[in-house]
Amino acid sequence: MDTRQQTEPDKIKTTYFGVTSPLCTSLTGDIRAVGLLIGIELVTDKETKSANKKLVQKFIVASWRQALMVCCSWDFQCINLMPPLNISSAKIEEGARRMEAALQLIA
Repeated sequence: MDTRQQTEPDKIKTTYFGVTSPLCTSLTGDIRAVGLLIGIELVTDKETKSANKKLVQKFIVASWRQALMVCCSWDFQCINLMPPLNISSAKIEEGARRMEAALQLIA
């Protein structure tokens, strides 16, 4: 197996919602990944981890306005990211910037 495939999910998770972004860490609950299929919960409270469905809906619209295509779960409890397996580090960083901009629009 290619080592890039082993390290990209972790790079994406830490790039998109790393400890360097206080806005992201205050709004996110669990981040789960299987390969490059990543689910990110947006929560109202980090302690109780109660889902913020309205924020997920607003985030989806704000992401589209930032030219970032994301999906959400059927019950609006988490954001789903499904980047291509051959995504470059530059595209990961660009996507992270766009996600941060979308969060700033709605927070």
